[in-house]
Amino acid sequence: MKNLNVKIIKLPSIAKVVFLIILFFILITGRGFSQGIRFGIFVNPQISWLKPDIKEVTNEGSRSGINIGISMNSYFTNNYAFSTGISINRLVGKISYEDSTALQLTNRIDTLYPGNILTCKMQYITIPLGLKFKSDEIGYFTFFAKAGIDPMINISATGLTTDKRIDSESINDEINMFNLGYHLEIGIQYSLGGQTALQFGLNYQNGILDITTDGENQLADKIILNSVSMHCGIIF
Repeated sequence: MKNLNVKIIKLPSIAKVVFLIILFFILITGRGFSQGIRFGIFVNPQISWLKPDIKEVTNEGSRSGINIGISMNSYFTNNYAFSTGISINRLVGKISYEDSTALQLTNRIDTLYPGNILTCKMQYITIPLGLKFKSDEIGYFTFFAKAGIDPMINISATGLTTDKRIDSESINDEINMFNLGYHLEIGIQYSLGGQTALQFGLNYQNGILDITTDGENQLADKIILNSVSMHCGIIF
């Protein structure tokens, strides 16, 4: 985590970079560089975990989640495309603190005591921006790889503690609205005929920004959100 005032200063510059990347994608597609746009839908089961940067905060393991959305690939050659889309991304992580820590809930402040595990359940709108590289078709199969960044907007965050002092209550005040990560994916497509194909892949996402805010009685740490997902989809 970082001091909240510092984050407010840095956030606009990150948002500008993301905006410029989105604008670049729009201009490239709109100026006729595209050699074909293909859409898809996907349902990605995943596991996610929180990674703190100090020893006073402990990652307590991974949890399952799901990422559901639509994809768009705008090809500028036969084998290379700009890749984007939009999804509802449900991610979960568990942490504990060495010392007692205050948590800001909707209508009150509670305390997370040492040895008590906090499970954070978060939902984000994710808009990935990246490049896709694919091989020529070999029989019915095509191999592909993706790399890019993942701007994310938090739309929901709830917490659950092992002692039930906090039981599926909102912790939106503890989670930053904007998050950013990067992704790497490899996979395979199986042609069903024409432009339709099944798509399967393995995706790794690594957080860049601290997902948490810092209050006056909280540690100055940085906690990032990581995940591994199995990509399952169909493209048209």
